[in-house]
Amino acid sequence: MKFYALFLLSISSVFALAQPDTVYHEIPVTFHKSKAPFSDGMGVALPQRQDTDFRYERAFKALPKGWTKEETFFAHQILDFNQHVYQKHVLGEFNDSLFEFMKQRHESLRFDDVVDKDVASMMYIAYRLDGSCIEFALDANANLDFSDDEIHKGCAPNRHLNPEAEREYVELDYRYEYVQEGQVYEDSLTVVLTVDSARIGPNTSLLGLLNATYGYGEFKFEDDTVYVRSNIAGNSLVSYASLFVAPNLGYQENAYVGDFVRVGGRILQFSKVLNHPARIQLRELVEGEKPVSAKVGFYLPSFGGVNVLTGDSVYTEDYKGKYLYIDIWGSWCAGCVIDLPNLVMSYAAMDKSTVDMIGVAYDVPQNLQNAIEKYGITWPNILNSDENNITELLNVNGYPTTILVNPEGVVIATGLRGENLNELIREAIEKDRAE
Repeated sequence: MKFYALFLLSISSVFALAQPDTVYHEIPVTFHKSKAPFSDGMGVALPQRQDTDFRYERAFKALPKGWTKEETFFAHQILDFNQHVYQKHVLGEFNDSLFEFMKQRHESLRFDDVVDKDVASMMYIAYRLDGSCIEFALDANANLDFSDDEIHKGCAPNRHLNPEAEREYVELDYRYEYVQEGQVYEDSLTVVLTVDSARIGPNTSLLGLLNATYGYGEFKFEDDTVYVRSNIAGNSLVSYASLFVAPNLGYQENAYVGDFVRVGGRILQFSKVLNHPARIQLRELVEGEKPVSAKVGFYLPSFGGVNVLTGDSVYTEDYKGKYLYIDIWGSWCAGCVIDLPNLVMSYAAMDKSTVDMIGVAYDVPQNLQNAIEKYGITWPNILNSDENNITELLNVNGYPTTILVNPEGVVIATGLRGENLNELIREAIEKDRAE
């Protein structure tokens, strides 16, 4: 009950503070179809024969001319995942049980702005191997038919013969649709494709098709330049758009809707995305309001649950007065499991009077229990659930996610992990105390 009381209190406080005289800023967004200032961020499609991924693919009407089903692979890019999942259910491609599975597997899914129509909400590429090259076709008009699309070919550079060899890029425009306030709108984007040898293990590489949709939004707020990424970064903004205040363009620094952000010399809340025309809404904090976010420099949202090791309750409030390291992980996550031996050693060496540690597991109970026993985990772990929704509360977008909080409950570091974890924690604590 303590957790729910804290949660309800925090929510009620926000509503109480959001008075009619709250100041909002609506700033127009200018779009650029270019990769700058961000890195390539390319996805890699590897031609490894697998069963069709029913979560993403559709019933294609035709393959590229002359291609057979046996030699054809598919790559996709999510444009509007909420609409995609919803319409697959409406169209009968997801039965009720699969639809429920998807909602549980992807906790960020929202169906408050979707339509009962077949919307072109995914980008698809068909490709096949041709020796040291890959042939590929983009479903440019989004009709699920590759027979009317041009076939392109790319070859991996032979770096054994020429270490300076560069990849050849192909830029193709494609059509897509998105839903905004119950209406379907059409737009276009440019995808950049190239072929290269992709590493899939310490000593193993495989020919792969690399693809990325370039583009970003930009706006000015007083003296700061703010960049906007919308996952697809077209001429519209989606609900999971994120902000980056220059020059901090790393993904540990971005802010999503609901997050607080330092911009224009003060702290504001990224409160909403708007379209037609595209705008970002920022909210001024009212007097006495504490900015609550899992980002560095803000107050960590309070959360709690049941310690799966002991059955006792555990809450972040219990650790006020000391530093707290939070590891958000799952036994299905390879990077998380690799880190577990380091965490075991780090926890054993921690001075618990100064710094302590808890885990938040996004996992299946039995798998979590097996991992706890296998790796000798002794620090408190809370299982994320529909009741506590910790990963959503903390806006977790990848695993593992780590957060270090100071005795006042302010986040002072994220992303600390590895063999020298205790040293990294010590350095972050020393920096916090010096400020």
